This record gives sequence, C-alpha cells and structure tokens, in this order.
Amino acid sequence: MENSFLSLVAKDLYHKKGHHLHRVTMVFPNKRARLFFNKALYQVAGKPLWTPQYVGINELFALCKARNAEGKIWSIGDPIYLNGLLFQEYRKIFKDSSESFDDFYGWGKILLQDFDNIDKNLADAQQVFRLISETEAFKDDFSHLSAEQVEMLQSFFKQFKSNSDDNSPIKNNFVHLWNKMFQLYNAFKQRLSKEAVVYEGMYLREIAENWEGYSAQAFPAENYVFVGFNALNKCEEKLFLHFKENGKAMFYWDYDHYYCDDDDNMPEAFVHEAGRFMRRNLKLFPNELPNHPYDDFLRREKNIRIIASSSENAQAHYAASQWLKQYSGSQSAIVLCNESLLLPMLHSLPQDIGTFNITMGYPLTQTPVFSLIQQIVLLHCDAATSSSSHAKFRSKYSLPLLQNSYIRRISEQAKALADELSEQHLFACPAPFFHKDDVLTRLFCPVEKVVDLGQLLLDMIRLLADAAADKNDKDDNENDNMMPLYQESLFLCHQALRPLQDMIKEGIIEVNFSTYKRLLSQVLNLSIPFSGEPLGGLQLMGLLETRNLDFDNLLFLSANEGDLPQSSQDHSFIPYHIRLAYGLSMPQHQDAISAYYFMRILQRAKNITLCYCNANRGNKKAEMSRFLRQLLMESGLGIQQSSIGGRMNSQSFASDISREGIDMLEKLSPSALKTFITCETKFYYERIAKLKAVEELSEEMDALISGNIFHQSMQHLYTELMLKKKGLAHGTEDVLRLMAEHQENLSVSVEKEDLQALLKNKKHLRELLEVHTQMLYYQHIDQYGSPLRSSGEMPKHSGSILLHLSLLQTYMERMLQSDLAYAPFR
Repeated sequence: MENSFLSLVAKDLYHKKGHHLHRVTMVFPNKRARLFFNKALYQVAGKPLWTPQYVGINELFALCKARNAEGKIWSIGDPIYLNGLLFQEYRKIFKDSSESFDDFYGWGKILLQDFDNIDKNLADAQQVFRLISETEAFKDDFSHLSAEQVEMLQSFFKQFKSNSDDNSPIKNNFVHLWNKMFQLYNAFKQRLSKEAVVYEGMYLREIAENWEGYSAQAFPAENYVFVGFNALNKCEEKLFLHFKENGKAMFYWDYDHYYCDDDDNMPEAFVHEAGRFMRRNLKLFPNELPNHPYDDFLRREKNIRIIASSSENAQAHYAASQWLKQYSGSQSAIVLCNESLLLPMLHSLPQDIGTFNITMGYPLTQTPVFSLIQQIVLLHCDAATSSSSHAKFRSKYSLPLLQNSYIRRISEQAKALADELSEQHLFACPAPFFHKDDVLTRLFCPVEKVVDLGQLLLDMIRLLADAAADKNDKDDNENDNMMPLYQESLFLCHQALRPLQDMIKEGIIEVNFSTYKRLLSQVLNLSIPFSGEPLGGLQLMGLLETRNLDFDNLLFLSANEGDLPQSSQDHSFIPYHIRLAYGLSMPQHQDAISAYYFMRILQRAKNITLCYCNANRGNKKAEMSRFLRQLLMESGLGIQQSSIGGRMNSQSFASDISREGIDMLEKLSPSALKTFITCETKFYYERIAKLKAVEELSEEMDALISGNIFHQSMQHLYTELMLKKKGLAHGTEDVLRLMAEHQENLSVSVEKEDLQALLKNKKHLRELLEVHTQMLYYQHIDQYGSPLRSSGEMPKHSGSILLHLSLLQTYMERMLQSDLAYAPFR
C-alpha cells in the first residue's frame, strides 16, 4: 500500500535522519512490523543502506540488565516456578494454613497477576493493600488521588462496611488474606530478588523507578524511535518520558480522527473506546507526523460488506471459493478473530492459491503428539488413583494407546496386544500382561509418584524422536510432508516438559496427579511456528498480528461478539473499585485495545468483508460483534449486508442387488425398517451386503447387550424349569448346551406354584444374570459355559454394571409376576 502507516514513517524518518539511520534504535510493539518497515525504507531510499537497530519494548527494558544485591542479573521466571516460590512464602506467613500446592495453584496464578498488575502500573502496594480495618484512617490519606478516585474507594469501603454483619466463611477468608497481602507481596519480591528470577512487572518497575542507574550504559543510541504503540502501562509510559526529557525520543502514532477526536470531558459512554489510550499518548508524546494523514477512515472510499453465515466452516468455504477469486496477493489479508478457524481455513484454501503467509502458529494441542501425551497421562493417572491394591490398566485407556500409530512405529507387539484385548474383551489387565517388548514394558510400567510419570513422558518422547530420526535417515518418503510437524511437536513437548520435571524433582512444587494434568495443559499450550516468506502473498493472521500493518483488501472471519473482542474474565483478588482508583489494568481496557486494533486496520483499507456466524455455536454468542454494530450505527458509510448458508453435498446411491439380496427383503424386522427409513445406504451395507461395523470394546453396557442378557437369562430360567419337571439333568452346563443346540423345545405345564418358587429364589435369578453377563458382556465363557481364558479369573463388576444387573433382576421379577397372572400355561 502506497500510503501505509509504515511507509509514512519510513519517508519521514529517512527525510530527518537520512544516512544516519544506523545511529537510530527503533522500538516496535511486534517483530512483524520490522520486516514491513525494512521493505518500506528500501522503497523510499531506492538503494541499499544501513538499517536502524530494531528492538521490542521488553527487549529495551532487558538492555538495562537489572541485578540483585549480589550482582546476579535478573531473568523472567517460568510462571509455574514463580507460583511454587509464592506458595513457599505463603506458607511462611499463613502458618495455620493446611493448603497444599494443589489447592493453592489456581489462586496463586491470580495473585501473580495482581502483583504484576500493581508493578506494571507503579501503584503503591501498601496503599492498595491497606487493612480493611483501617478504613476510617484510610479516608484521611487520599491526597495523592483525584476526587473521582477517592469517590471510587469510598464506595467500595462503604459497601464492604455495610455488609460487616455478614460473617460468611468466604468473606472472613478474604479479609484474613487481604490483611496480610502486603506482607506476602514484600516477602515474595525479596525472595525473587535473592533468587534473581522475577516476574515481568517486577523487572519493569525496577528499571522505571531506577532509571538514572541504568540509562547511561544501556541506551547509547543517538535516537530511540517508538513506532505504532497504543496502550502503555505506567512503567512503559515512564520510560518514554525519560527518553523524551533527554531529547533522545521520536514518536510515531497511528490513529484516525474518526475515533480519536472525542473530548476527554465527555462522559465515557459517549467517547469512542478505540481512542481511549491514543488521546493520552498524543498529549504526552507529540507525533512526528503531521495531522493530515490521519483522516482516512471517512475520506477514503470503502466497500464494506457484513455477511451472516450459518456456520464457521461456511465462512472458510466462502473465503476460499468466492473472496479469494476477487482478492489475493500481498495487499490482501484474512483476519481470524477466532484462531481455531485456522485449520478449517487451511483445508479450504485452493491448490492454486500461490504464495501465502501464516502469522499464527499451529496449535500444539491439536497435534497427534499432544493427544498421545494425554493418553499416557490418563492411563497412568487412572491406574495410580485406583482403589485396587495392585495397579491395573483399564482397556478404556490402554487400548487407544496400543492403537496409536506412533506407538506402533516403535513397538512391534502393540497391534497384536490391541487385538488380544478386543477379541478377548479384557477390560482391565495387570502391568505384566503388557510387557511384550522393551517399549511396552516402559510404557506400561506403573508409576506411584508424579515425578515418575513426568520421567516416563520424557522417555517416550525421546524414543519417538529417535525413531523419527531413523526414519529420515532411511529416506522413507511416506507422509514426508507431515514429518517436520511431527518432529517439531516432539521438540516443543520435550522443551516444555523438561523444566516442569526439574521443578518437581527439586521439590520446588509438589503436586498430585490431578494438578499435574492441569499443569500439562498450561505448559503445552504452545504454537508451532510456520516458516515462509512474511512479505509475500496473502496474509492469514490474527487480529493482534495486524498491528502497524495496512492492506487494501480485508476479510474478517468469526467477527462475533465474544470473538471480537475476545471475552475476558475478570480474575483478581483486588476489588474492582480499588483497581479503578489506583489505575490498574481492567477488563474494559482489553476491549478498548481490541477496538483500536480493529478500527486502525480498517482506516486505510478499500475492500472490507466482515463475516459472523448467526447460528447457535454452543456457549458462544450467535450475534455480530458490537464493533460491527457500531460501524452500522455511527460511521454513516454505505455498508451492505447479506447472508450465506452451508450447503450439504448429497450423492445418490445405487447398487446392483442379487437374487439373494431380494430374498433378504422378505425378512424385515422393525429395526431393519427403521434403518431403511433413516439411511438407505446403511440398510444396504448392514442388511444385504452383510457388512458389520467393527465392534468397539467398551466398559459401558449398551441397550443391545443388556437386552440380550435379559432374554437369555429368562430363556435359561424356563429351560431349567422344564428340564427339572421332566426329571432330566438341569445343571447350568446342561441348560446352556440345550440352548446352544436349540433343543430346548420341551412341552410342560408351568403352574403358579412353579413361578412363585422362582420368585422366592432371587439369589438364583442373580446367578443366571451373572452367567449370561460373563458370556455376552465379558465374553469370559462360551455358549456352553466353558472358560475362554486360560487364567479362568472372573472380572469384577464396575459400579455401572452392578446397577445394570440390579435393574435386569427387577425386570426378571416383573416378567415372572406378569406370567403368574396367566398360569397355568404350556
């Protein structure tokens, strides 16, 4: 784009600095903008030149190399590690607490967020955490606050005091925690400084408050150029002020008068939220660019369409089949408001799309490697928490593992073992049963502690990585296009799990299996970056990646309320009014940031298409984003509205049916007719072609098996009665043999006394149900009652099976009661 924001900055900066750009350090909020700025700078200069040095805002702070009293350089710590240290300090202060780290972990994360929020915004922690019991004295200490802030605080404490008669445990626990919060905050920061491992806010505050001690050696450049920022925390704002006061700063802001010219004295409800932070920035740090480029939103001609779709997949299909036929190339971008649309979008892209670039990473949680790790964890957590004295692995978890393609790559016995489990209906087996080779012996080695499970995961990842390396060495081209993704998944998983394992092994955190599963979800919430040419072709990106960039053609997908802006949850121990009074970050700030990103990317675009889903999406709202409604109501632009629907591609089914197939049609059961009405294709495959679905091994007793057990047990009961009345052998094996050979058609008279005797013998009814459960559900015995297992060990019922058997026994008794009304009969 000719007059993009970055090209305007490049022209102005080249005009002012010319060939001295190498003496300039440029600070961008994101790395992607650096590449586009380089391109714009080259186009302005028209020849090769020395480029400025580029850093991000956090990299700029890191140049200061903050140190503790012993001279150790601070580093930003892992959140889980910090949570573990916070818990240790918490236990020192709250000595009467019996909480474990498992109980503490969830709200430890919230405490860390609150401490980080306080430090990034340079709030006085002692004032924030004043004792609630000191509210009267607190009223006299508001000299540093505005009248509006004082009103907010008084509102909170007045409300809190009015509820003082409420001695609920929640309130008492909150007061107990709050009154020691400042003590915990101080102790934690002292511990972190000693360890030289800190959280981000603590690092930023140290630099912002001790600027003079760091600035001379850390910032030698002639000028520091800050480009394209929006929301600044107080630490960043103070850093900007230091550079400005020293005459070393240049500021380039991107905005539009349409959403930034509101009067600050207007009520907040009437001020455009997209300009919330920019209005303050422009007052504190004047813009290097003149005002005239910033009236594009209404001045430039725009073609805007809002499209309602029946599903998110329909949006992806529309993008690939219609939008890309009109707009493609480097001046086009597809913005995914819901990043889970990445995979549907990639699958929908046409083969001839040419060059395109993906700014988002592939979610690790959607890779087969992550699924495999989950399966291993579920298997061992279930076995470790079982009430059984000897650990057994249930087929519910062991069978999917043995069927996993990656496990079968490294174990030759996995398939045979999976077949054995399915064919013999083995629902739970001890560990030695699985020890068929070295891989399976390691995989099915029982773990007693979380640290053992962590080591097992690392060992399995290593085995899989070695197998993948061997596969590459052998030049096996099978699924070669997926191998890089597979290897990168293994690498990321190992890289994420190793620090967690070290923390557990060193005793920094102590967790149970349940908490370990939660931690895994957190540490493996990563993305695998795509490699490509970021400056070429269509851009596929999230809203955050659009910062500082401009495109002629834009397509927004999933522009729904809840996705644009993202739904934010307000997790904090610091009450709302206190955060508001002390200028801490609030949920509405995130909405304002999203509004800015949205309005900014639209302001120079020519062709804008905004898609949203108007059908039910589970927990998500089926309505357009309020940003879209705002455009419709306030902009005055001619916006077209239309809709698209999902279309099902149906194919006709035809097959030649033989004479035998016609004969089959003469014998139709009600269930067969139902199948025919529901799906003719399924009817053909099941009833005529005689194809059966693969029977899945399930621990649940479905209606078909339950019904068969009931019918077989009733048939057994009456066959036994008839044999007994005929004076023939009527043991279990005798009855089963007759039933198996269909020779049980014995004609005897069944009297009321016979049925009454059967009703009294409830124990025998249960015994018959047990026999046919072992035969039909567990398949532990054959139709003649002979054991199918060499061990002969009868499996124990789960709770759900016991409930089924009790219900079936009730049905048998009711059937006998019903038959009693018709006795005698033959």
